Amino acid sequence: MADYRDAVCRLADELPAGVTWAVTGSANLALRGEDVEPDDVDVLCDETGAYTIEAAFSDCAVVLVSYREPRGANGGSASN
Repeated sequence: MADYRDAVCRLADELPAGVTWAVTGSANLALRGEDVEPDDVDVLCDETGAYTIEAAFSDCAVVLVSYREPRGANGGSASN
């Protein structure tokens, strides 16, 4: 895979305004200076963002979008 930083920069450059997303996992730790070497970029976003990202990056997606509601959505409660 290309350098994880290149992938994050491509996300920032190519996603349309209004798509809310965050880098998670080891790439997030590396961007914050932790001593880890990511081999992928995990992205957290809402359902619209997930399908927008999938369409924009279909050439390099490893796993197709599988959206699920976060715990606590739709009136449920998340356990602490």
